[in-house]
Amino acid sequence: MRADLLIENALVTNDGSTDPEQLSYGQLLVEEGTVLRALAANVLPLQVIVEVGSYTGKSAMCLAAGSAEGNLVPVYAVDLWTSGVSKRGRGFRARVKGEAPSRKRFHMPETLAIFQQRQVVFDTAKVLRPIMGASTSVAAKLSTRTGFLIGLLFIDAEHTYEACKADFEAWSPMVDRTGVIALHDYAKPDGS
Repeated sequence: MRADLLIENALVTNDGSTDPEQLSYGQLLVEEGTVLRALAANVLPLQVIVEVGSYTGKSAMCLAAGSAEGNLVPVYAVDLWTSGVSKRGRGFRARVKGEAPSRKRFHMPETLAIFQQRQVVFDTAKVLRPIMGASTSVAAKLSTRTGFLIGLLFIDAEHTYEACKADFEAWSPMVDRTGVIALHDYAKPDGS
């Protein structure tokens, strides 16, 4: 695991650069990545880490780095990637660098290719297990595994209340009593 490349979470871009100025894919703040990495480092042996919604892999690389610094537990990264359409029929979007943030200027980047490139650069083969599929379907399959205990669950997939609730309900029963559940893109209790 090339954790040394995770300087301030400046992960590689789609062109292989590690220049933070060129980051255009992924939406994880430095502070968030640092917390995820620390949480992952503390996951107990015989537990696993699950990320629901991986996109380009910024958070997955932080989780993998933490696992490598801790107990080398598996990190399952679950995403639709190239199938890229939500249940509500919307395509996933990323802002095009240098252009106004208009919905017309959004596109679906090659998220799986970027994720895979980051896997190679950060040498995550020992811990990272990407799974392409709908999160609730993947949860149903993994729940049948004997002894599948989640030590850290990070939910960051489709950002609707219904989808987040479905992900929580599908995955949380597998979280060990000592485990942690983290959710991304949560704002204020009043929903703003």
